[in-house]
Amino acid sequence: MRRPWARRSPPEVAWLAARSGVGAVPPRSVGPVTSDGLLLDIPPAEQTAAQARGAVWDDPNQRWCVPAGHPVETHRFRRWIDRDRMFVDDGPAVAARLVGLQTYCARCGLPVVALAGVLVVPELAADPDGFVPFDDVAEAVAEVCHGQVLAGRGVGPLRWRHSAAVPQGRVTNGCAGCDAVVDSDGVAQAVAEHRDGGGSFASLVLDLEVPVPVSVLEWAARRPH
Repeated sequence: MRRPWARRSPPEVAWLAARSGVGAVPPRSVGPVTSDGLLLDIPPAEQTAAQARGAVWDDPNQRWCVPAGHPVETHRFRRWIDRDRMFVDDGPAVAARLVGLQTYCARCGLPVVALAGVLVVPELAADPDGFVPFDDVAEAVAEVCHGQVLAGRGVGPLRWRHSAAVPQGRVTNGCAGCDAVVDSDGVAQAVAEHRDGGGSFASLVLDLEVPVPVSVLEWAARRPH
């Protein structure tokens, strides 16, 4: 279900910040973006992922970049931005409650809490309950969640991993014991079954709130699933 504002204009950030219970985070500015575009530092193993998001190789300057004039969704390239040359602007953020499922590691059998997504004010999500899948916010969540804080809630480390399902790589949740990748497709299916069976998110919400940029949530609401 698409929210009405997704077809017109988003709600006021100040109103959303008040509704979410967390004040808007002061924006950080991006700049200067050179005439060559947004400069990136991309490890070889992650170049396919960056290219899929719009990065190109600038042969004269021997640099990866997002070309000047390209509509830049900064958060999609945040991992590779050259921090020595520019600051990052993700804009204001609102509170998001982490949603997780108790499961077991397929490799070592230890119990692990798998992150399924976040809950935000419904006006910022395509889902009427305000649920946003983890894959849509994984990078934003990983940036603000300290590993020890997650471990205290049974959640394994969040980091960039490559897998057979996503060979170009993405941020995924791992086992707290052996760091094996948690099956995100299985988690998504379990959440769907929980909801189809009449279950609420109340039993899945972890005792942890994180700030997620409004720009990330707007992108997730527009993204086809």
